[in-house]
Amino acid sequence: MCNQYVSIIRYEIPMFLYLTSSIPIKSPVVEPRCDGGSPNLAKTIGTSQMEDWLNKAQYGNANTSGGIDRFWLSGGLRITPKQQVDFLRRIHNYQLPFSKRSIDILKKIMVSNETADFIVRSKTGLGQQDNQNIGWYVGYIETKTNVYYFANCIQSKTIEYEHFINARTEIVDLILRELNLINE
Repeated sequence: MCNQYVSIIRYEIPMFLYLTSSIPIKSPVVEPRCDGGSPNLAKTIGTSQMEDWLNKAQYGNANTSGGIDRFWLSGGLRITPKQQVDFLRRIHNYQLPFSKRSIDILKKIMVSNETADFIVRSKTGLGQQDNQNIGWYVGYIETKTNVYYFANCIQSKTIEYEHFINARTEIVDLILRELNLINE
């Protein structure tokens, strides 16, 4: 059953959702996306507990209006790219109110590219606000000598949806290649 996989975190759900869940993890490997999984997991956590964890984690404006099963997609939750980067730094540095074990599992789930020279940990997100598609690609790159954080938020009313989805990651990948931070 797809909703038992917490690894859907890399998709359209805030990263803290896994961290606040008590649902057992079948595997830290990323599973195929399941449309029903994220809302079901959020419902299991519940509005009160979700709001509490959003505030403890200082995640964006911590607004769950719009429904426990949609607040991060089309509800009141808002977060800036700067806040995303701050959240990623706190994940990397274990500075969130979650166990080391939970953060370690999250970090494994977030691995999207790994070579001998670097590891990219990232997540994507999609939502809609004011009749616009909003796409996120956030993460960080660990090299042998440094850590680099990124947050890309794109918005569009007019471009073809498939191109929009791909643009979230392609823009970041082009910049990272230009900066010689990734070489693939």
